Amino acid sequence: MKGMIISIDAITALSIVVLVFSTFYLTVAATNTHVAALKYAHLMAADTLTMMDTVTCAEAESPSGNDLSSLGTCHDQSSLLSVIVSRGPLNNEELILKTIDRMIPDQYGYSIEVYEPGSTGTGSWKNYFNSSKASSSLHYGVNEYKLRASAEKVVAIDIEPWSAVNQYCYFSCSGDADTNKCAYPCNEDMFASTLEIGSHTVALVRFSVYI
Repeated sequence: MKGMIISIDAITALSIVVLVFSTFYLTVAATNTHVAALKYAHLMAADTLTMMDTVTCAEAESPSGNDLSSLGTCHDQSSLLSVIVSRGPLNNEELILKTIDRMIPDQYGYSIEVYEPGSTGTGSWKNYFNSSKASSSLHYGVNEYKLRASAEKVVAIDIEPWSAVNQYCYFSCSGDADTNKCAYPCNEDMFASTLEIGSHTVALVRFSVYI
């Protein structure tokens, strides 16, 4: 009888120990999974933001039918992110749906915000697009339940894009100055460049991915 009682006590103690260690392991494992998912979402946001600030409108128009010509002002040399920000929150949905919307996995939602500084040194983030509220988006109805990760970037906005004229404008005795801006008469004694740098400004953009 004593042996049976001791055995029951030992089994009970062992069960408690196993339960404690199992709970601890599951807690640590669940935390690590959350951290990994959060890091993945952050990398996705950062990569998407960098790509949009690197790819120009001309590069985004592919033979697969990604025609952006119908979207109005989308200068060939301007980055997609620059165009999205310059258009404001009301006029960029179609451009976003033809670019960013196709890049993000379906189970995620995303949003674009632009920081607007205030007159007294304070400012706020203004929402430019949120996929969960856009009925035409592949991510419509995907709301934030588990986590959100963001990336921020300062972007140059092309108010008036760079001119396509070669910045190196050399003198030429045989060139025609009337039809070639880079051709000057031999008696021209001053080097000139016809490069137009355009007009630009900057903005702070935040791209968020959530699930």
